[in-house]
Amino acid sequence: MTLIMSLLDVENKNDLKDIIVNLEQEGSTFETFYQGAFTKEIETYGGNTGLACLQLSLENIKDESLRNRYIMLGVYPIGVSFIPLESLKEIWNMDRLNDVKITAGLYKKRSLLERTDHGISLHELQRKFLVEVYQRYCREQREGFPVDNETIGYAFDSGGDTLER
Repeated sequence: MTLIMSLLDVENKNDLKDIIVNLEQEGSTFETFYQGAFTKEIETYGGNTGLACLQLSLENIKDESLRNRYIMLGVYPIGVSFIPLESLKEIWNMDRLNDVKITAGLYKKRSLLERTDHGISLHELQRKFLVEVYQRYCREQREGFPVDNETIGYAFDSGGDTLER
C-alpha cells in the first residue's frame, strides 16, 4: 500500500480512495489518474517509466494475431479478477480449449498474466492499460475489433462464467 501511495504521489489513504472514486467516474482514463505513477522513473526497469514498460511488453509481442488477442483482454471490465478459459475461447474466436490454454501459456511465459487450469488473471495496472489500448483500437476501427460504440464490450452474466455481447 505504501509503495502504491508513493507511486501515485498521495499522502494518505483518503487521497487513494479519491483516486479510486475518480477512476470509476465516466470518462476517466488510465493516463489521467495514473500519470504520476508512470511519469516517475522506476529504476527496476532500467529507468523506463511504468507505462513505457507496459507498452514495451505489448510491442514485444511480434506476432500480430497474438498481440491482438492480448489486447482483446481489455474487453473485460476493470474489477474482474478472474477470466474463465471458456470466455477467452469466445473472444479469441478459437475452436479448441487447448488452443486457448496454449495461447494463455505463451502470455504467462512473458509474465503478462497468471494462468490456472480454468482461467487467467491480470494485474490491475495491466488490466487498466489493456482497457485503454482496446478502446483505442476500437475507436481507430482496427481490423478484428468492434467499431460500434454500443458493442465495444462484453458483460459477464450474473454467475460470472460466460460473456454476453
